[in-house]
Amino acid sequence: MAHNPDILTPAANDYNLDELSSICRGDVENMRRMLGVFVTQGWNTSTQLTVALEGGDTATVLRLAHRLKSSLNYLAMHRLISIIRTLEETCDPTELLSSQHVSIANAIIGQLNATLQQLTTEFQLPDQQPAIPQNV
Repeated sequence: MAHNPDILTPAANDYNLDELSSICRGDVENMRRMLGVFVTQGWNTSTQLTVALEGGDTATVLRLAHRLKSSLNYLAMHRLISIIRTLEETCDPTELLSSQHVSIANAIIGQLNATLQQLTTEFQLPDQQPAIPQNV
């Protein structure tokens, strides 16, 4: 499996709020509420992805990553969506994750976490980053 190593490096400001602003008709408070929901769900997904990855649960990693894509569309996070597509297109859910797939999944988690933290700071949302369970 060949992949571009640049996709594995998290990018700062890898989102655009134009679509969300359009959906919310420019209502900043409504955007904050929706971003709050995205951040809460994002941290939950990040934790679940980490646990599934550590447990070698390929099918769950793929399911969670796929489910994440629809939310990412609202934030125009095309780079992260591309990383998820790479994982989906190259990974068989019935097989163990290769080291390259683990790297891609870790890139998804890293980019997601960086974006969640950035949104939390930028929009002064409550910090809801959960502790990652140890020894899973």
